[in-house]
Amino acid sequence: MDFRPQLLKNLAVYQDVVVAGRTVRPGQRDCQGRWELLAEHLPRSGTILDVGSNFGWFGLQVCQTRPECVVASLEADLGSAEVQRQVLESNACQRVCLLTARAGARSARRQ
Repeated sequence: MDFRPQLLKNLAVYQDVVVAGRTVRPGQRDCQGRWELLAEHLPRSGTILDVGSNFGWFGLQVCQTRPECVVASLEADLGSAEVQRQVLESNACQRVCLLTARAGARSARRQ
């Protein structure tokens, strides 16, 4: 799969963009450093909710390090969600469910 870099036009690239296991565009934030702070607090199995998931870097990390976890990935910005969709596909990541609804009390109450 070829990543379409034009998808990043007009988007804030604050997470690394990882295509087929390779960082094709570094983000503004230190994803690896943040992961190292969070990882020890995450469960080894179950479901993880990633709200405002941007390009899906953290969901991808969860899938690579926790084979018994799935990720509900909420990203309301459709441009960022499309980048994430390509990132997940290129990494054959099938345990992330990308949701594009806005997060909030109303969406949490929906069944």
